[in-house]
Amino acid sequence: MVSFILLLQVIKFKSLSSYVIMNVDTPIETVVQQLANAVDLTMDPSMSQEKRHEAYRLCDSFKNEFPLCVQCQCALYFTSDSAQYTDIVRHFGLQLMEHCIKFRWYQMVQEDKLLIFNTIMSLVNSASPALQINYLKDALARVVVEMIKREWPQHWPGMLNELENATILGCCQTETVMLIFLRLIEDVILLQTIDNAARRRDISKELQQSMHKIFPFFINVIDNYCGQYVDFLNRNEQNAATALIRVIQLALANIGELFEFIQLSHVNFKDCYIITVLCSLLDDFNFRQPAVDCLSILLSRKCKNEERECVVQLLDQPLQQIYMVVHKAINQEANEVNNIFLKTLSKVVSMLSSVLCAFWKDNKLHNFNVEKSEKILFCYVDLLQGCLVHNSLNVITNINQAWCMLFKHPEISKNILLKQNYIPKWFLLVSKKLIKVDYKNLDSFTLLDFTDEESYNTVFYHTRSEIVETIRCASAIENTIMFSVTENLLKSCMEKTSQRMKVIPICEQDSAEFLEWEVMVLILDGVISKLSLTMDSEIVRRGLELIELCLKFDTRDPLILSFLLSSVSALFVFLTSTAWPSEYLHVTLNKMCEYLILECHPDDQLYVPIKDLKFHSASLFIKLSIKFPNLLLPVFDKLCSLSDQLLLKTSKTGDNLAVCLRLQESLLVLNNHVPDFDKQAQLIKHILEPCQLMWQKVQSIVSGRPEGLIAYLGLDRPPVDFESDPCLENRNHLSHCINVLSCVMTRSNTNSNSSKIPNVSPVTEHVLLLLPNVFLIIKNLNSLCSDNVKKMLHPSYTSVLQIFPQEREALLGKNIVSEKNDPFQMFRPKPKSDPVYKVKLAILNAYEGCLSVLGKSCLLLGDQFYALQNFAPSFEATIMSDADSLPHVRIRIIMKSFIKPFLINCSSKYYDTVLIPILNSFLAHMLIRLSVTWKNIPEREEYDNKDGDSEELLEDMMIRLLTREYLDLIRSSLTSSNESKTSPHGSVEEIPNSDLSELGIKLLRNEQSRHLIVGSILNGLSWNTSISQFWKTCQIFQWDNRPVFHPWCDSQSSYKATSLAQIVVRHLAIEDERTAMTIAPDLLIAVLESLHWFGHHDSNMGPLLATCLHIYETYRSKNDQLLGVLRKLPEINLETLERFDKWVMSEESLNNKVNKGKREMLKKILAGCIGKDVSQTHKCKAELRDLPKVNVPKICTTDLLENGDDLNINNLQEYKL
Repeated sequence: MVSFILLLQVIKFKSLSSYVIMNVDTPIETVVQQLANAVDLTMDPSMSQEKRHEAYRLCDSFKNEFPLCVQCQCALYFTSDSAQYTDIVRHFGLQLMEHCIKFRWYQMVQEDKLLIFNTIMSLVNSASPALQINYLKDALARVVVEMIKREWPQHWPGMLNELENATILGCCQTETVMLIFLRLIEDVILLQTIDNAARRRDISKELQQSMHKIFPFFINVIDNYCGQYVDFLNRNEQNAATALIRVIQLALANIGELFEFIQLSHVNFKDCYIITVLCSLLDDFNFRQPAVDCLSILLSRKCKNEERECVVQLLDQPLQQIYMVVHKAINQEANEVNNIFLKTLSKVVSMLSSVLCAFWKDNKLHNFNVEKSEKILFCYVDLLQGCLVHNSLNVITNINQAWCMLFKHPEISKNILLKQNYIPKWFLLVSKKLIKVDYKNLDSFTLLDFTDEESYNTVFYHTRSEIVETIRCASAIENTIMFSVTENLLKSCMEKTSQRMKVIPICEQDSAEFLEWEVMVLILDGVISKLSLTMDSEIVRRGLELIELCLKFDTRDPLILSFLLSSVSALFVFLTSTAWPSEYLHVTLNKMCEYLILECHPDDQLYVPIKDLKFHSASLFIKLSIKFPNLLLPVFDKLCSLSDQLLLKTSKTGDNLAVCLRLQESLLVLNNHVPDFDKQAQLIKHILEPCQLMWQKVQSIVSGRPEGLIAYLGLDRPPVDFESDPCLENRNHLSHCINVLSCVMTRSNTNSNSSKIPNVSPVTEHVLLLLPNVFLIIKNLNSLCSDNVKKMLHPSYTSVLQIFPQEREALLGKNIVSEKNDPFQMFRPKPKSDPVYKVKLAILNAYEGCLSVLGKSCLLLGDQFYALQNFAPSFEATIMSDADSLPHVRIRIIMKSFIKPFLINCSSKYYDTVLIPILNSFLAHMLIRLSVTWKNIPEREEYDNKDGDSEELLEDMMIRLLTREYLDLIRSSLTSSNESKTSPHGSVEEIPNSDLSELGIKLLRNEQSRHLIVGSILNGLSWNTSISQFWKTCQIFQWDNRPVFHPWCDSQSSYKATSLAQIVVRHLAIEDERTAMTIAPDLLIAVLESLHWFGHHDSNMGPLLATCLHIYETYRSKNDQLLGVLRKLPEINLETLERFDKWVMSEESLNNKVNKGKREMLKKILAGCIGKDVSQTHKCKAELRDLPKVNVPKICTTDLLENGDDLNINNLQEYKL
């Protein structure tokens, strides 16, 4: 071979035109030379792109078309030590070798296998300079792993010994062996890329059984090379030490992978020596990251305490090492490497808390005495407090989880020293972490984690809520200290504000003082919510003093007043634990009422803050009414008169309407606790009465043509400034009427216990009179989307009901800061809205408010709502008027806010007269809408504007959500379960099986409903008439020649439709056999189509196969067309199909085992039509055959000397490649 290679001359071709066209008859030396030159050319930057592509095609054609012997010869030439090829060519030779083993191993004769095996293993054992490059070692490791997959352990029992012997030969060989193990464990255990399950089990089992050798082997490699590394450093032989770094890193990576699956008893080797090694490596820059990764994986293992006793060793001497490493790491400069290490290290420190809590029992740690245990505990707590000094948000998040776990532990949380010495310090430290730092002023470490303000805000608000929860846990275990610190913090805030007011009268929204007050309110709420209060105790007395202090604080600053109000709201609980609550209650409520009637001219710079203060004060009344109704009921009449007073002061711009509305909400909440039904009804009448004149005017407008409402709302005029808008008052009146009605419906109880008539709410009589107006408003607003009415609108308002910016951001997954994650959002600076935006917002709120009122009426008004005259025709004439012109987002609101509650709350006596006609009307509209939209998606025009990608994504997300929610609605109408079924994660064989409800049976017996429901299910499964006809007429169905684009192409919709298909099949087989026989072929075709489109999703394939089997078993005996459908499948094995058909036709008793066997057989039959992921479509499947089973010899219980003949020792042979 060497003499032949020496005959080859390396010729540098400048273009591919000089290549001889290679074929199977081309001499081997020509093939080798041209292939080597082609490989070099692919990486030559001076060559044109076309020539490089041609070179790539040449290499690919060689892999796919040339005989195996030629490919093996070329691979051997390229990898030979004596051949003078470039590193790129050598790498290609190893890839070629891997290709031959993966796809042609079983075509080789034994001699060729041995030749390749010996060549590869000689490369592993050699320290050739040609293989010193990392990517060549990695390629060599891949080749060895492919041989291991096919031959170990049955045909290569000495593999582990051979690899271990290779490590003795030197550093280069050891590195290659580490790469081999790394890839083997990834392919077999972690990523499970081996398709042959039997081979994967064999290799995995052998790895586990050999772990008593493998694990010590890696420890010895790390130990030996670390020792050499230290010796070289001590002798200042830097180059020699550097050569060992990668070997140690790869060995650590292997240890990390082993930690993910091995039995943790192996970690006990040499008294948990590996833990000592890992902790000592944390202090070395080259090894700290893989070492801390290993510790992180080890600590994250989920298993019983008995199995992970080894991790307790981390809390002994290694804890001191971690302590020093942490203090060194938090003082390092901010860069990517240090940041990643610090985050992982903080995660390890945090996970140590779970070990501490799991093994802490009877006031001591497992296997430690009480004194030693307490020393470990306080060392760990010191470590946690040291971490809190750092500013990284991710570090704070990790460490906070540890504190929370300690505070929740029943024994550790009772430790006196922990409570007295550490909780106050922790509380002061963590309170500073609640202060939001502006993105522009973030520290360097935090900036490394967040590329934009949006992602930072998301993590910060989440972290802040977790810290507040930890504060609650601390407050629950130590009332006195937590309240004392909180008390001092509040007084400190007041003192700072008093000092500032002497210089600057008004607080700025971005000042440090504002941020401190913001945090102060959060802390107050967290601490006080967990206090254990006793009547007139010392804490109660101090709490009442704080209320008095807040109320007496003299300031005109609206922002500070808002924070003081929030503080009083948090402290309000103390009024429930004093014998004289009225003394403080009246003072508090008078102060809050005083803020409600504050006046300020619009031109004043404090106009907006005072407006926010008034709204905040009114909102607190709702909060207090919900939490402390018994305290506020005595002042019910006072609140009612205050509400009337505010309503009279409402200006043209509607300044007091929002405040008045919030106050009325609090009255409605308290009204639910009034024991007299007549008084409840009287309040509701009192609240709705002021709107009567407004409603009468609105009714006269919406009863006519749309032009009246357009003029009333000012949609036919050009946009003008807020103050000079002549239609502003009209819009305010309309919004107020709807908002008041919506509040009445939202805040009133469903069924009042005080009602004299069962199942009648006090709102019924008054709300029923206003519902016709609500229907008419919806009808008129729907008309704004029709083409005829759009001509009457000013161009600025033609898209008045189109998707709104907030809805757009929610659909696109952008972070929307809300009151849930930012309670002080109302105080944030708000950009000035343009007039068009405000008009659109008012109309959109009115539209959604009307639908909300109707949805709430289904529950509150009950049968009296469904008994409205001509309900079904009125629904079509109002809510569904101009529905074809409505955008998807509005149809989605109709379905969510009205149709679904209407369906859920309807009693059975109104099914036939009201519910089914309305459902039929809506289902018919949705079926046409979705089918047309899905059909038009491939034909839509490209967007030219810069937001084109976002617009396309928005349309795609909207139609998918609408389709899924529509199928959820069908499920709710058919089954007794109203829960939305979503696609599961993981392996699925069965789908949710819900029984038909009474309504579901009626719907499937109704011809129109059945047609719409079945049509929706078929479309959801990716079916249409054209495809069905094509199936029935063609000899063999070709997937790539289907006539039209598939409809409703969404995997989750397909999953939902699959579950519905079984329900319908089960019902029709019993109730309507004739219809069932008609739709059975189409249903089977639809399932097969869905398998083609979505079969590559595990969550879809299992249910689809189950449904396919169910359809075939149910209808096969009565319909021969089903067998004909399966016969037309591509790559069908007719013999297997006939056996499956006979099995189905045989009346064998069904059980889980038989059913599973049928599914597996059906899966093999349908293999040709089950879809593949794009990445797998043109992928060649690696061949991997089963090997003989490994027989583990039984343990001999008798004397070997007496029974030696029975063991057949002479016949034992060891087969090796």
